[in-house]
Amino acid sequence: MDTLTEAMGNIGLSDGSEELEQLLFSPQADSGIAETVLDNIPRYLFRIASPRSDGFTNETWVRSESAYQNRSSSMEDIFFNLDSKKRTDIARILNLHLRWWPKNGSEDNFVSWTSSLLFAIQYIYYRHLEPRDGSSLAKIKLYVIDTTRFPRGTFIRDMDLIDFFCDSDESLKQFQSLRNRPSYYFGEYLSQGALKIENK
Repeated sequence: MDTLTEAMGNIGLSDGSEELEQLLFSPQADSGIAETVLDNIPRYLFRIASPRSDGFTNETWVRSESAYQNRSSSMEDIFFNLDSKKRTDIARILNLHLRWWPKNGSEDNFVSWTSSLLFAIQYIYYRHLEPRDGSSLAKIKLYVIDTTRFPRGTFIRDMDLIDFFCDSDESLKQFQSLRNRPSYYFGEYLSQGALKIENK
């Protein structure tokens, strides 16, 4: 009954002009990923954004690169119609996204968050000093959200997605072993598409 209530809450009965406030991760029961991956999300997540960040972030909306470019794929959950080709495509873009590598035209619908305030503060200085960004400290923003104010499925831990998709991309499998080292893990979580964060 709870699942039905949640699903009904995500259905819009308008003319379609109203934008959804979030795109939920909705793995199917037979997908092979545990439904529990959507639970135990830390209460607070942090995001750093500069004028040179991918996508778009302000006090109202956080948009992935695909959502910012208004691509139709930005409205589709990664688990929807998941076949072997889509698994390979998602594994490849997940690898590029998590490594901060150039996308070369690939459609990246992920947005990164961290559960570590310390990492977020370090990342401010990284963006400031990194030659490809170099934004002034005044233009780099720290966003803090209360995840209890979002529906279940809004966020998922990066390691859960890596574990699920790594067999479809060799480079992602290599990244999995790197991320399993404590010094390379900083509590990353992902959302997808456009996410309304105003008053949250």
